[in-house]
Amino acid sequence: MDRRTDTTAPRHALLRTLASGPVRLLFGVTVLLVVAVAMLGTVTAGTVVVPNPTLDTSGRPPLPRGGERLIAVLQSDQLTPEYVGAIQRITERAEATQGVTLVRSMTTTPVLVRLGVFQAGATPAVGPRSGLPLQYTLSERAVLAANSRLGTADLISADGRTAAVIAELEPGLSPADRARAADQFRSLVESEAAAAGIGITSHVAGDAYTAIAATDGMRSDLRALLVLAVVAPAAIALVVTRRRVPVGALLAASGAALLLASVLVVNTIGEDAGALPADHPVAVGNRIVDEQLRGIVPIEVEFVGAPGDFRRPEVLARLDALANWLRDQSGVNATGLSSTIRDEAGVITGVDSVPPNPDDLNRLIEDAAAFEGGTFLPTIVNDDFS
Repeated sequence: MDRRTDTTAPRHALLRTLASGPVRLLFGVTVLLVVAVAMLGTVTAGTVVVPNPTLDTSGRPPLPRGGERLIAVLQSDQLTPEYVGAIQRITERAEATQGVTLVRSMTTTPVLVRLGVFQAGATPAVGPRSGLPLQYTLSERAVLAANSRLGTADLISADGRTAAVIAELEPGLSPADRARAADQFRSLVESEAAAAGIGITSHVAGDAYTAIAATDGMRSDLRALLVLAVVAPAAIALVVTRRRVPVGALLAASGAALLLASVLVVNTIGEDAGALPADHPVAVGNRIVDEQLRGIVPIEVEFVGAPGDFRRPEVLARLDALANWLRDQSGVNATGLSSTIRDEAGVITGVDSVPPNPDDLNRLIEDAAAFEGGTFLPTIVNDDFS
């Protein structure tokens, strides 16, 4: 008798198992899951970084550039010492937040004041660092700050009810560190606003919070898409396969649903220019900044000349003319060397213009060099005034 072992039987059984409907279904669903996860990863990696372009200054050292900005928007019924105190505490705590390089608020950013004959100085309008005479009321200080060209117009409205605290992040901060700093900043703003006990409402705003919220929203949408287009069809398929529904048809339907949902999401993005829904808390904060202050996105323009060019009256006069044109045509209020000099001249002499005399101009520049302990002027002009 010839007894032989059939070695092909286990192999045929394995092939039949791999070709079975449930296994093919499991493979197809796995592929779809991988595609969906890759889409989520692409959204996360592609939307968290906001570029900060630099200009070619022909080998000259560029001006200091900050990173993204975290903005806290605060509103109260009126400007009171308690309101000012809350803003000061937020400023101090934000300065100690890891990843934050600079914090600007109405308690730290200066306004111009007259110190004496032909001498101007700069001091915060309110708060413990303010050097304004005591006879200035809080309302007068708010108006002074709201009309200043040294940057406080971004930080307080003329009625004093709306204020902002702006924290600049380190350039090139990683997405994880940026998110951590943003969470800490939001938390300290909310806690200090509540601790003040005077009904302060707070929102966060700015490019960083907008990017984070938009990313979270897109990831949430894609998770819903994943459930509707992959998980739900797979669950239904596991039930109906007992009735011998073709596996290929089920996979085709699931893939078509995923593709259709993706196309609808892409088309919807193009219909709405806003990155967030109008009622999103960050969108509300952005709108308050745009309507009550100077907007969430600063526009920076750099002018490059020869060393010493920006100490010449005729050069600064032309820059001042451009700033005036922007103000008249677009409502843009510029902050820079020419506007600072013009404000200084207005405070000292009452003539709101760049002085044509080089000696007078140099004297005003020397005064400006002392603002904020010598840290203000380097943010708007290079050491060689080029």
